[in-house]
Amino acid sequence: MKLADDAARQQFIHDHHTNFSVIAPAGVGKTTAIVARVVAIIQQHSIPLDQLYVVTYTQKAAHELYDRTLLKLFSHGESNSASIQKIFFGTIHALADRILRQYGSLIGLPSDFQIETQTDSLWQDFLYQDKQEVSIPPPYRAFIELEAIERLVQMHSEGQSSALTPTDPIPFPTINWNLLLDFPAKNNRTIADFQNNLRRWIQEPTLPFPSMSSTAKDFVALYRSVMEPIETACACHFQQQYEAVRERFSKFRLQSGRLTYSDLIVFAQQVLAMQSRRSGAYVLLDEAQDTDPEQFQLLLQFASDSPLSNPKSGHFCMVGDPQQSIYESRANVRFYQDLCQHLIRENALKTLEFSVTMRFSEAIAAQVNRVFQPLFEHSGQQVDFVPITAIKKDSNALWQCLRTTQPDEEALVTLFQNKIPKDFGITHWSEIAILAPRRTWLQELQQALARPGLPEMQLHSTSTTYREFREFAWIEALVEFLWDPQNTFELAGILREIFGCSDDAIASYLTTPSQNPSSPVHSYYIQLHQLAKELTEGTPLAIIDALLEKLELRSRILAVQPCYHGDIERTVIRLAAQCPTLFEFKCQLHQPASTSYEPESINENALQLYTFHKAKGLEWPVVLIPFINREPYPAPFTFPNLVHGQVVLNKAQQERMFPNLPIEARNNTQRLLYVALTRQRQRTIFIDDSTTPKPNSLKNILESGAPFFDTLPTFNYYR
Repeated sequence: MKLADDAARQQFIHDHHTNFSVIAPAGVGKTTAIVARVVAIIQQHSIPLDQLYVVTYTQKAAHELYDRTLLKLFSHGESNSASIQKIFFGTIHALADRILRQYGSLIGLPSDFQIETQTDSLWQDFLYQDKQEVSIPPPYRAFIELEAIERLVQMHSEGQSSALTPTDPIPFPTINWNLLLDFPAKNNRTIADFQNNLRRWIQEPTLPFPSMSSTAKDFVALYRSVMEPIETACACHFQQQYEAVRERFSKFRLQSGRLTYSDLIVFAQQVLAMQSRRSGAYVLLDEAQDTDPEQFQLLLQFASDSPLSNPKSGHFCMVGDPQQSIYESRANVRFYQDLCQHLIRENALKTLEFSVTMRFSEAIAAQVNRVFQPLFEHSGQQVDFVPITAIKKDSNALWQCLRTTQPDEEALVTLFQNKIPKDFGITHWSEIAILAPRRTWLQELQQALARPGLPEMQLHSTSTTYREFREFAWIEALVEFLWDPQNTFELAGILREIFGCSDDAIASYLTTPSQNPSSPVHSYYIQLHQLAKELTEGTPLAIIDALLEKLELRSRILAVQPCYHGDIERTVIRLAAQCPTLFEFKCQLHQPASTSYEPESINENALQLYTFHKAKGLEWPVVLIPFINREPYPAPFTFPNLVHGQVVLNKAQQERMFPNLPIEARNNTQRLLYVALTRQRQRTIFIDDSTTPKPNSLKNILESGAPFFDTLPTFNYYR
């Protein structure tokens, strides 16, 4: 059947000489289209495959694109997968890592640099080496903590802290404290206490500055008029000192070869900027709405033939949906939209729009359009709404509401008590997802629903890293050893963890190995060194295969843990397939080692618990959304804070400098709701505990666009 947007899809798939920005709303099959484009490129030989870079937001998404492309090739009779091995499938950070491995020496970066995800030890090493004192003159010293500057630098060493708004020095103002001290307190105890504290502080102006909690309008207005010039000057000085420390910390990371993920992007930009001429890579960017400004600049540089030019025709394509931009604190959706418009004006980009969803029925598509079109269009500063159409005709698939006087957790207990999946029209419990905007809310549910007679629950978005699993850690250690057989630290760890040798036996043998041939460590020691001789010249794929088989790693792991994580093994194999040499494979293993592991396997017998953020890109037959009367925003702030490239010292200053932050938070929450409410294939059930909705609750947000919950049918359970 020909889709209404088929012309746009076919142009994207087969026109490889035009730059495209594809708007792809929920469920329209953007991954299918990207895979079809890559397969067409391979079959038509229209682009040099070793210069094609398919970049997406997560490693999991990159793996899916790779696997589906491979399957598509096989379905077309392409039995030789050598062509796909030439193409890069990965995250923007993996791409930056590759650039720096090849050309990092241009900026003085050691070739064996590593990625640091836990910055505590990195920060302490910097402080030990850094001998420059942070200068805080007396007028500022009473308002600014040195520790606050350092804390903010450390906090943002992993974020996009380099995009700072330039500041000019501001002299410290002359302060007339008498304006506050002479204010008639009358019988207002709060004002009188503040004035007494202020008098004592003036005598000895050290931190902290006296807090003021009065709500008297006249005094609050006077207080703000006195404090605003002080706060402005202090914020400016704080930012200058912050930039100085941040720059030294950045230089330390570069010279020591210990980089954060943010460093990968910044330093890769610097490397590309030093290359005046280059051929220009072919970049296909997925999830463009989640790409931050610095990442965009890197990709545009990479796809251009000179630092200041636009990408050449056919060298830059991106697929995204502004309506699903849900990382506002990092990825600026305004920048994304402005960039599109700039490239369109420069005739360097053409917009295509996919509008037909394959996920749900016409009835649900009509509901999405009815709810979100007025919600987005009447919100101010919100992204444009893109209507969607559907090809499914099922009119019974609807949004419903379970109205109850019980707390949400108890309502869910009642809903699932002694039920089976068939009662919900599904085959397995894993076909139901419970979504919430905050992970802590899901943890509440997980604890509350851990009762007899209820289904199991699988909570996603864990913080466990790959390195905490033997399937990854053992391979990583063995690869390090193969690269450097003299690394006794790794060797000792391998002998202890994999072969179960005692520390005493290892220490005794490694001290004088030639004199201890009868030691139980000896045979393992010989086996490992023999493998090092045999394997170091092989491809990474051959090395992994040999390690798994000759050392019987799978059975050894199953001997010490109940299950084997085959998806982690597949992750390692994918990395090996992308690397031509052992050294490059060793370097690539460092990237996922400290990143959070998300299981590819789903427990069919468990309800799936996801945050709204984690649910993006996924779908289920049935979706449950509890806690609609709670407030998901605004998130609590800590001060000093870095907001839109500027230092903010307190809440009042933030409200004065950035009055639109509440609007941005509301708009981001609206887009989060769009993501959550487009995950269903059959129906979504809201849980309404009948409490009074909070001002910024999900219920009030949805009702602000058009009547919503009153129009929903009540969910009833029928066995």
